[in-house]
Amino acid sequence: MDGYNDFVVGAPYEESGTGVIYIYHGGQRGPKREVSQRIIGSEVHPQILGFGISFSRNLDIDRNHYPDIAVGAFKSGHAVVLKTSPVITYQASIAPNVSSIGFYATSFNITACITYSGKHVPSTLDTQVNLTLDKGFKRVRPREIEYEQRVHRNKNECKEHRVEILRLNQDFSKPIELRMQYAPVDRSQGNEFCKACAVVDPRKPTSVTSTLPYVTGCIRDDMCTPNLSITAEFINLKLPLIIGSQSTVTLRVVVQNSEEPAFLAFAVIYLPTSCPPVRVPNACKMSDGEDETAPTTRTAPKKELRCLVANPLRKGVKETVELELDMKNVESGTEKLVFNMIATSTGTELTSQDNINNLTLPLKTKADIQLSGYTNVEKRFYSSRMESKEERMYFSHTYKMENFGPSSLNLVDLEFKIPVSYGSVKKLFQIHDIRTWNDTGALHCERSDRVSGRIRKLSNSYVNNSEPENTTEEFASTSDYTPVEYENITESSNSSEPEDTPQGVQSLNIETYSAVPKP
Repeated sequence: MDGYNDFVVGAPYEESGTGVIYIYHGGQRGPKREVSQRIIGSEVHPQILGFGISFSRNLDIDRNHYPDIAVGAFKSGHAVVLKTSPVITYQASIAPNVSSIGFYATSFNITACITYSGKHVPSTLDTQVNLTLDKGFKRVRPREIEYEQRVHRNKNECKEHRVEILRLNQDFSKPIELRMQYAPVDRSQGNEFCKACAVVDPRKPTSVTSTLPYVTGCIRDDMCTPNLSITAEFINLKLPLIIGSQSTVTLRVVVQNSEEPAFLAFAVIYLPTSCPPVRVPNACKMSDGEDETAPTTRTAPKKELRCLVANPLRKGVKETVELELDMKNVESGTEKLVFNMIATSTGTELTSQDNINNLTLPLKTKADIQLSGYTNVEKRFYSSRMESKEERMYFSHTYKMENFGPSSLNLVDLEFKIPVSYGSVKKLFQIHDIRTWNDTGALHCERSDRVSGRIRKLSNSYVNNSEPENTTEEFASTSDYTPVEYENITESSNSSEPEDTPQGVQSLNIETYSAVPKP
């Protein structure tokens, strides 16, 4: 109908013998290389074979001013009549009522216009119109508008719609995209051919797009080039920090921009899990679990805290985020904590080296341990004449260890030296009972089998553990506990004092051999 000769090419053996025909359009410079339509025989009839072996001449069978054609299928004996629908071309536009919008705009209007043209086409055409608004960023409402419109041939008809701008954290550097799609409403009934039902020229578009930019202040409206930098420090903090001396510390993070506006400027802070924020600021969002993508260090796993510092962050402006961090769960023996920070935005960063900062908090474990003891009997007198008697002298020593801080200690080792012989006396003492108390966790004691000179060692470990360890099997606290018989020491005594001279055995002073934190 455009005055150029179109033609059909048959391929009766294609598609496993079903057959296919190809329709090509003519043009001012000859036939188009691209196929306009490909019709498969099996889609016309499931039992057709050899479709496209022959064609009839053009003939307007249904009198809609468009040529129809008959196609032969020699293997199955079919003759198929293909009728042509009227072809239209849409002309449409979508445009906002303003050329640009500011950061604080709340709404704008859009106008969607449409008409169509074509030869021997209906005077009116029911058209389905779909408007999609800011699909990529979802900064407006409504996001989609759908309606059916009766369009008149060669008469431009418009509809106006109001669009609300949502008050969200937006990337103002990207314009709002407005898209309009359109297509004729299918009024055909079943398999009956509708000679007045138009189709769109496949060479013509079925959608239009326009954009509404923000007034960004950047050289290019669609892209800004900021230059962010990030610094951090601890406020009013003496370093190194002694663990336990402060329950909280304050971290101050500063983000600054020295070039074009930075939209959606974020400070991303990776915090060690042992020192979470006391409260999360309103502009920040904490990740629920450990971030596997966070920078890794030898000190601790990280959690991500994303804080919106400004939108936009303009040139020469700096914004500050202050975080109060809980230090009560930092373990004793930790030497340092590392905080990683990154400044980001939606723009193309001019220099990225100063967008990253790592701040180290040096730590020190310091504790004041006091050990005290008392005995229930101040003094006992012993003579060699007592060895033959079947009597025992009982006494007890009680020792108390306290940590006055400021740091807690995960593990403290104590070592007791207990005399087991004196002179020719091979069995001076026998340990009868060991009882332990601890306010916070389990206290584990072990006897050593080795004898150093005349002193037997008893090792004690104070473990800061929330679940006390059961030690009743090894160290019974019942009154009928069987005394431990120590082996004889083969070393002879060189004592020059007479054996029948009473010797005063007083309570021993305890000495701490190891009281250090173990990370």
